[in-house]
Amino acid sequence: MNTDPKTGAGDLYQPENRLSAYKKVCFNAAAGVTEYHLPVQAIDEVRSVTVSGVLQAEAAYTVDAGAGTITFAEAPTVSNPPENNTVEILYRKENPDAYNSIMDCAYAAVFGGNRDLCVVLGGCPAQPNAYFWSGNTQLAMDPTYFPMSHYNLAGDASDAITGFGKQQNMLIILQEHAVGRATYGTEKINEREQITMNYTRINSRIGCDLPWTIQLVENNLVFCNRRDGVHLIRDSSAAYENNIVCISRKVNGDTYRHGLTWALRQADADLVCSVDTDRKYLVVYQGEAYEWDYTLSEYQNPTWFYHTNLKAVCFAHLNEQLWEFSTSALYSFERSFMDEGEAIEKVYRFPTQHFGSYDRLKTVKSVVFSTRADANTRTRITWGCDYGTREDSSPIIADAYRLVPRDLSRRALGGGLYARVARRKPGYHNIHHFTMTLSNDDVGKDLSIVSAQIFYVFCGRTR
Repeated sequence: MNTDPKTGAGDLYQPENRLSAYKKVCFNAAAGVTEYHLPVQAIDEVRSVTVSGVLQAEAAYTVDAGAGTITFAEAPTVSNPPENNTVEILYRKENPDAYNSIMDCAYAAVFGGNRDLCVVLGGCPAQPNAYFWSGNTQLAMDPTYFPMSHYNLAGDASDAITGFGKQQNMLIILQEHAVGRATYGTEKINEREQITMNYTRINSRIGCDLPWTIQLVENNLVFCNRRDGVHLIRDSSAAYENNIVCISRKVNGDTYRHGLTWALRQADADLVCSVDTDRKYLVVYQGEAYEWDYTLSEYQNPTWFYHTNLKAVCFAHLNEQLWEFSTSALYSFERSFMDEGEAIEKVYRFPTQHFGSYDRLKTVKSVVFSTRADANTRTRITWGCDYGTREDSSPIIADAYRLVPRDLSRRALGGGLYARVARRKPGYHNIHHFTMTLSNDDVGKDLSIVSAQIFYVFCGRTR
């Protein structure tokens, strides 16, 4: 029962609390009865005994802790008219298994339908597929109270819980090989509203074995596993198995070309983390990172970028600033992608273009690039065609900030309102295929390309 260990005050109808060793039991006094049996044996101690509201001295009774009995020197007086619960006994009996079932949980969430009414815990080694939720007082959160009856099982015991997330007013429960959901509900027990969380399986083949990659990206949960890469929960409905989609196929790699999944299998699972910057989702592992910029591309056709020299083991948002925690220090995560004063290599290669015809010859007149106005860039361009590659002698250079207005007494810094534009001429004539590679590895510079337009003309056909 949820009782105060000092006073013994509590609700007699509440179930036993996993986190408390103190319990209260009440009896109706009977004429001539001096011995009262507790519901358990081998108790640790009796904290207090009260008869008709009067605290009894220790000399007024004896305790047999092994048998769990209380024997009064004189039988408690029966009131006239008789009253219920005239004898109250507060005792202590440790239950380390119940206590550890809560304290050993590795993952937590706050949930309760449209309101956050309880704390949900999971990942206990003794019961890896069980999740527990805290009790409530008049439907208000009480994180110190975990009733013995407040738990449920998510599938098979061999499939451990690896994290929680909230989507569409439901609690998403992620396991190593499956994904399910818990729905909030209430039922009345002894005139008290109790919270229920029934479990439903969403997908029985896709799971999450990297707990620190779970992020809520624009109202959809995104997570990662070492088998198939990054996934997005499109819908929490249990009616379809395709409600979870893989969004990292472009960068997962294969046997002959290592990519994201190969790197994750080599990495320590505890050091693989992720972050949502409100613009980008990053999976970071041992100095390397894959980034999905979801402001540029949706999950149906995501655009991924590869970065190095990100040595974070976790991230945190504080005062609208993203902070990076490494194994040795704490850093603020700048939008220029500076990290510990070292350069981060960034490369993007455009798909090879044949402009709708393989046998027609083309001349590429020019390429117009648009760069973001809020990020510094120094982007090198490498042109490619049927006859080889060469680097353009004029990189794209743009500075993010300027003095606005040109009155130095104000010294106000502001960003540009529109994207910056740069035009380059590759000088390719009578070619079949064309491609470009953009790269940047300067400290404090970002590969901030927004778009590229290729202007070309047809020249004839090959024979």
